[in-house]
Amino acid sequence: MRSDSASVLLLRRVRGRAEMDGVTPMMTRRGLALGAACLAAAPMRARAADDTIKIGVMTPLTGAAVESGKLQQNGIRIAVDAVNRKGVLGRKFEIVTEDDQTTNPGATQGFERLAARPDIAAIVGPIRSAQVNAIEPSIRKLGKPFMFGGTDPTLTRRGNPWLFRCRPNDSYSATIIAEFGFGQLQKQKWAVVFSAEAFGINGSKAL
Repeated sequence: MRSDSASVLLLRRVRGRAEMDGVTPMMTRRGLALGAACLAAAPMRARAADDTIKIGVMTPLTGAAVESGKLQQNGIRIAVDAVNRKGVLGRKFEIVTEDDQTTNPGATQGFERLAARPDIAAIVGPIRSAQVNAIEPSIRKLGKPFMFGGTDPTLTRRGNPWLFRCRPNDSYSATIIAEFGFGQLQKQKWAVVFSAEAFGINGSKAL
């Protein structure tokens, strides 16, 4: 079976099982992404047993969000080191990093480089919604699990089965902010300052 077909089958089976057990799809997204990535990269008989499972990472190594990129890299290293102590399916993870430059063109270029590599099993994408929006059609076309941190609520409402968000979206965050402001602080008038891109615009609308 081709690895991409296997990934699709795994996604369907786990989602179906989750519905039977009363678990919502959002609660299983991280497990789905990791499971699909592992299955997509599972060693075939012709492969060497010590091959690594290569995960692409798109992060801002340059540009306005470089400090956030450093935090993302540190977190990924910690997670990979922990997983690699035991390995997955008898193999270890290897990270392949591309700089998204904190720009849409940079994200597009970085994604294209990772997408051109057949040995990349899955991708951890940009932490900014604007960059994820720029490459969302390409993610759908590639057909590999793509985890991201962008909080634009619309990203996971487009029917793209390969997108997996790994933190709350702005709809949830806005609700908590509003409840705290109106309920606990009892403030009735608010001034909202936001950045004029996907993250800020959708966040302000949700609030």
